[in-house]
Amino acid sequence: MKRFAVFNPSTGDLLAEVPDMSAEEVSAAIDKAHAAQAPWAGLTARARSDILWKWHRLILEHSDDLAVILTAEMGKPLGEAKSEVLYAAAYL
Repeated sequence: MKRFAVFNPSTGDLLAEVPDMSAEEVSAAIDKAHAAQAPWAGLTARARSDILWKWHRLILEHSDDLAVILTAEMGKPLGEAKSEVLYAAAYL
């Protein structure tokens, strides 16, 4: 699979190399997501809620690390990135 580099816009440092997916690979990923919907829908509301709350807790537990990643990827101030992470967690 092809990959492309992600650089810190402030320093030019290489942060990561990530997949550069073709249209066919994107379509396959979408198909897998659609296939996963039926088992998800088969879970009870309580089970889905438990999963979403766990995701929420994990975001909060790792909010500092996530904010550092956002800052490195986008060059935004760390405080703004931290607020963005907390804002995203609020949607779960």
